[in-house]
Amino acid sequence: MLSLHPLMLKKGSDIVNTRLSDSIDAKITNEAGTDVKYKTAVAGQLYASQNDAIHQTSPLNLGGTFVNDDATYYQPVTLTFDKDAVNVDQIWQDWQNQTGNDSVITLNDKDAQKANLDKDANSITYVRAIHVGDSETSDDTNTDDNTNTDDNNTNDNSNTDDNTSTDSTWTTVDQKGVVTVGNHVASLTNDQSDSSRSLAANSAWQTDKMRVNTETGREQYRVSTHEWVNAEDVNFAEPNTTAGLQSITNLSGSHSVSLAGPTGFVYALFNANGGRSNRGLSGNSAWYTDKSATDAQGNTYYRVSTDEWVQLSTGVTFN
Repeated sequence: MLSLHPLMLKKGSDIVNTRLSDSIDAKITNEAGTDVKYKTAVAGQLYASQNDAIHQTSPLNLGGTFVNDDATYYQPVTLTFDKDAVNVDQIWQDWQNQTGNDSVITLNDKDAQKANLDKDANSITYVRAIHVGDSETSDDTNTDDNTNTDDNNTNDNSNTDDNTSTDSTWTTVDQKGVVTVGNHVASLTNDQSDSSRSLAANSAWQTDKMRVNTETGREQYRVSTHEWVNAEDVNFAEPNTTAGLQSITNLSGSHSVSLAGPTGFVYALFNANGGRSNRGLSGNSAWYTDKSATDAQGNTYYRVSTDEWVQLSTGVTFN
């Protein structure tokens, strides 16, 4: 049995925080009532209905922050398990062989659908509700609304004329671009301490600052208001200096791009102007493509919708 509570956020919260791992508070118990630990948790895009969320159809494009008050959105969350803890394939087989009407697994006291199970990835996907409003919330993902931050500290020395700041440990400079996580989960660090959050593998994030630890030499990129990812865990790309994608070419014949799994992985999409779309594609999927293009750095892209392109990178195969 899997149980969870809706995520409560304030209007104006950063949407990116709903994609971070520590916003997930799922509790899983087995038939004996014993807690079961999951291995990874990946939060997907936002949808207008539970049905759209579980089937991952028609994702919403909401921009960078929640602007609507008293609104509810739905988000698929995929939990992956070690097989000795939860054997999804066995659950699937039990489901196929059951003769009664009782489901072998429940999610928040509701019978699961087959769309909730991925026996190949040994994962279970559930849908959580996200409520947005101006009322107070105890959710700790809403970093922008926390008034006890360095941004509100009159002793903060980060605002300098040369766009460079230095404290006792870090030197920070402006560095706009996009960082893309490799084929592993990337841990995050808060401004001054470790964070329990992480970024999903193969996901791309906008960054505006880079900092260097003056004692260890470690480099980090900022991906939310007060959180940073280690440079060794990501690939950084500067903003295109030319007008978006170049050398757009029609492909002859029928072609597709295949995205490696698991299903919970999200692959970034880009527009022809070089900007990143707020939508993405899930792993373990294939998409028809009719055009190719390159960017100023020589990366190759394939068009998968009217003005959305996926970059040829780890996990992306052109067929």
